[in-house]
Amino acid sequence: MSDDQSSEKELGVHMANEIIILANDKLETGLHPLVIADALRHAAANFTAFAFAHGTDEALDNDEIVRDFVQMLEYYDSRHREGRAPKSGLEQLVEQVKNE
Repeated sequence: MSDDQSSEKELGVHMANEIIILANDKLETGLHPLVIADALRHAAANFTAFAFAHGTDEALDNDEIVRDFVQMLEYYDSRHREGRAPKSGLEQLVEQVKNE
């Protein structure tokens, strides 16, 4: 990874942490976490489409974006569930169907 790529990745992580602070602030106001998560997905989709439309001549690559999202989602899910009860039967079924 080049220094520029490393620097961009660090900036991206920093920005993500700023967004998480905003989400945590909204959580403290009593908003349900799933409402906040939905708003973040909406914002991410909107800005991703904007970035591809205005920041590149490339076509929107849904497959790569979805793969990246799923990979991050599963990583953070495992981190947030550490030490918690195992997944429910429904969660296990959803994961099985997703992997088929």
